[in-house]
Amino acid sequence: AALADAEAKKGLTIIPLEVYTAGTFVKARIAIVRGKGKEDRREDLKKRDAERERERVLKNR
Repeated sequence: AALADAEAKKGLTIIPLEVYTAGTFVKARIAIVRGKGKEDRREDLKKRDAERERERVLKNR
């Protein structure tokens, strides 16, 4: 119930960190995290584009 309440709040997401077996049970370690903001997404896009460009230049040498 607490997990469903946390997920229902705006911007929170449940992320599985690890899935493992314990005897006959399958268990999961989870985290409740806040989603990325627009600024964080833009930063990641810039980094990804820069990495792609670098790989492209190195490939075409």
